[in-house]
Amino acid sequence: MPDDFRDEMRRLETELFLARQTILDLLPVDRRKLLDASYYCDTMSDFDEWMLWAVRSLVDLAEKFPGEEMGGEPGTFRARCPLCGDGAMSPDVEGFQLPGGLVRHLRGTNGSARCGVMRAVVEGCLESIRAHEAGEPRIIWEDRTPPWKETPVQPLSRPIATVIEIRRS
Repeated sequence: MPDDFRDEMRRLETELFLARQTILDLLPVDRRKLLDASYYCDTMSDFDEWMLWAVRSLVDLAEKFPGEEMGGEPGTFRARCPLCGDGAMSPDVEGFQLPGGLVRHLRGTNGSARCGVMRAVVEGCLESIRAHEAGEPRIIWEDRTPPWKETPVQPLSRPIATVIEIRRS
């Protein structure tokens, strides 16, 4: 491989890393810490555990509103993405239905467009795992337990919030 090509590849990889890091740097600290934890992933098993923990934590961080306030169904809750601020693609509805709609957005599953912030972090994490599995040298960030193993993951099946209707007489 010619040196010019290698140099250009290194330059582009550096620019991509810096762009991803800039995205993280623009986030509030609580969200950045959740996404920074992806640096601990050495295997796809680690990635799966981190993703589950991060998505559930982000759903918990989302600012929740009654569905009817955001054009959704009464008795439901909706929230904008706590990373990118996006909501449903429908012009009549704001935010994502909780928890499923927001989970699909963060994971990019069931035909949903993945959150751009999460996509940048996931792609960086998967590149790092592939490089690690190929035997490339890797920076060890810290010698401690990954955060998702310290904090138990709560199931998403629990209620997001309870609706209480107060009627005035």
